Amino acid sequence: MIFSKKPLASLISCLLASTYVSAQTSQEQALEANVEVITVQGALTATPLSKMATSISVLDEAAIAQRQAQHLEDILNRAANVNFASGASRGRFIQIRGIGERSQFTDPVNPSVGYLVDGINYSGLLAGASTFDIAQVEIFKGPNSARFGADGLAGMINVISNDPTDEFTLDTQFGVANYGSWNIGAAIGGAFSESVKGRLSVHQNTSDGFIDNIWLGRDDTNNVDELTVRGKLNWQVSDDLSLNTVVHLIDVNNGYDAFSLNRDRTTLSDEPGFDTQESEAVAVAFKYEGLEFANLALQTSFMQADLGYGYDEDWSYVGIAPGWEYSSTDYYFRDREDSSFEAKLSSKNSDTNAWVVGLYFADETEELTREYTWLADPFESQVDRVDLALFGEYKYILSESQWLTTSLRLASQTLDYVDSNLIDEKIDHTDWGAEVSYHQNVGDNSMLYLSLLRS
Repeated sequence: MIFSKKPLASLISCLLASTYVSAQTSQEQALEANVEVITVQGALTATPLSKMATSISVLDEAAIAQRQAQHLEDILNRAANVNFASGASRGRFIQIRGIGERSQFTDPVNPSVGYLVDGINYSGLLAGASTFDIAQVEIFKGPNSARFGADGLAGMINVISNDPTDEFTLDTQFGVANYGSWNIGAAIGGAFSESVKGRLSVHQNTSDGFIDNIWLGRDDTNNVDELTVRGKLNWQVSDDLSLNTVVHLIDVNNGYDAFSLNRDRTTLSDEPGFDTQESEAVAVAFKYEGLEFANLALQTSFMQADLGYGYDEDWSYVGIAPGWEYSSTDYYFRDREDSSFEAKLSSKNSDTNAWVVGLYFADETEELTREYTWLADPFESQVDRVDLALFGEYKYILSESQWLTTSLRLASQTLDYVDSNLIDEKIDHTDWGAEVSYHQNVGDNSMLYLSLLRS
């Protein structure tokens, strides 16, 4: 009897052990399947964050919802070494690691920190930076001209809105707060057919602001009134060809009355300022994967913006100090048009020695009219900027855990400037940005890297 039980006991033990190993393997596979892989879309090719040899903060929908953020400035302090200066109703000027602008008046500015939304260049235009229906915010820190050109001198903020899905979805948001604040948003989308998907989002953010103008008896002179509309239409023309279209409409009509003599959130201005932006933008991206040796990506975009900014320069009202006072306002009106084109070829296989080569062209025109009390006539200026760049990246595999990445961008910029003070200047400038990085995997979730960058 004893010997007859041993095979049965052994069989039960083997079955239990097999069940345990099978369960443990299934659990490990489930854990691996549930591990979130964050992909950086702003790189020359979409790359997992864990494989990037640069400092990048990625903020997703959960991080935005946690802050109940309505504007980009509400989440920027989630990223280390990133600051912003208002100089207007919103935090329009970004500094990364201490480099960046704090304001803009008459002089044309080439931003040190750029701002992209769905591939459209909004650098310097952060008044309408709504975070509703945003999938991911990528903050590149440090020199990034090899990837983004001159606007990436100190870093880049790359924003990606939610893409259309195969299933019909409806996302809504509504909020109410003190100081007359409320917001409402809706995003709807899905598949129109087997090959066409679309998504439309609309968001309105309104507030009286935190300033009381005790001279005018108003509490809305530093108000917020921001409307953002975004649309996406993705068409899978064939197995190898896709055509994606993005449309943006932004209408910002904010007040600007922030100068307080007593620094107590009360103002005395009799002519409160304003901070406005009306812009329309469209981008079309063409992707073709039918070539044997590479994938082809083309993108073109156009953006037009009317901007207004002004403030009560004397911070007060007529009669506050008879004999010592003066009354003055300073207003700036800008019309800006941007158009760009990018062509990019990338290797089929990104796991072996991979490469990217491309061409970039951009044309920007900005017209300024300044109406200042102490000027006999308005000051007017116009600057035309043309950018042309060749860029490339090569990934060289040294071993299963080691690789090198090199990037180079050769850029040419032409600036034509003319103003009503009879200044007429033309500047031709060439420069280059580069990156050389060594990568070493030291575990499933860890990587060491050493990089040398130039902006």
